[in-house]
Amino acid sequence: MKKLLVFGLTLCFLLLAACGGQQETKNTTNEKTNGTPKIASLSIHLTNDLLALGIKPAGSVVGGDLKDFLPHAKKQLSQTKKLGIAADPDMESLLALQPDVIYVDEELAGQDLSKYKKRSLKQKCLI
Repeated sequence: MKKLLVFGLTLCFLLLAACGGQQETKNTTNEKTNGTPKIASLSIHLTNDLLALGIKPAGSVVGGDLKDFLPHAKKQLSQTKKLGIAADPDMESLLALQPDVIYVDEELAGQDLSKYKKRSLKQKCLI
């Protein structure tokens, strides 16, 4: 009887050890390979602040009259996706970018803040 009990317990431990191995997990976030989040900026002022901190956003709004990035930042933002003008950002481009973090200027966004919060279900929306 003892032999059967020892055999059964050994079998259980082996089964638990085989099932308890770690599973390979895939990176399901949009973070770049170096661990920095993918950032979208919906304010040219916040984009300038990010650049001053050495952070290049993946997407940013452009200067209204220029319909382009501001001249002093254009070279730094050469790999950045244009998200329309600050007064009326292109929501389709923003959602297609799938950023991890969206920076929004509360004064410029005004009543549109709820629109960003509604549509950014997976993103952090920082105001």
